[in-house]
Amino acid sequence: MIYEPRHLDWPNCLNARDLGGMPTADGRRIRPGALVRSDRHSRLTPDSVAAIRSNGVAAIVDLRTVAECAMEPSPFAGAAFYTNIDWHDSIPDKDRDGTLAELYQARLDRHSHKITHAIRTLAEAPEGGLIVHCAVGKDRTGIVVALLLDLVGVDRGLIAADYAVSHGRLRASFAEELARLAPGVRRDRVEVLQSSPPETMLATLDHLHERYGGAAGYLRRHGLTEAHLDALVTRLVEPATDG
Repeated sequence: MIYEPRHLDWPNCLNARDLGGMPTADGRRIRPGALVRSDRHSRLTPDSVAAIRSNGVAAIVDLRTVAECAMEPSPFAGAAFYTNIDWHDSIPDKDRDGTLAELYQARLDRHSHKITHAIRTLAEAPEGGLIVHCAVGKDRTGIVVALLLDLVGVDRGLIAADYAVSHGRLRASFAEELARLAPGVRRDRVEVLQSSPPETMLATLDHLHERYGGAAGYLRRHGLTEAHLDALVTRLVEPATDG
């Protein structure tokens, strides 16, 4: 199945897309506007901020660190629907040369409290759209979104295809980052960390299923209830139609 991303024209956001329309295993689809992923919002125009506010947003989960938020504050900070989850992901020395898939697998294991906090916040939000973002909308956002999509039954190939879209959207920004590298910084390592090949997400999903039994098993193990899981499915997926 070919994945056709629904990019959002949010000024100065490079990697925003609506996951609505993605099919689930039971023949239904993600509701349009129910789940949006993006990069940071600090550069949005005032008009776009106002439009997002007026469009029924129920929760924005910002996965950036406190330091990242201080450097580029969210225009939504202080709103009742905004939650910052300080996801500082220091990489142990022994993992610094691992593949990106290995890093993601370690994040799943090491940061379960951050991930489940984010997903619980979304499950408990009032009616309306959900937005998940970090700095560039690829890594931390990619893991949380992958869990949500796996939970509601989106095919793993489509989850990986959506993840892979990020590199193309961020290509110019990543090139600028490479051009600014300080002497002594390993360019090859930065390029690995910038990448988002589908194989990385497929391997991460393999780990999720082999170790935890999938997203539902992972979330249950780390404290989410059946009511949380049911609420997520109900709000993210179109209702079944008779016949």
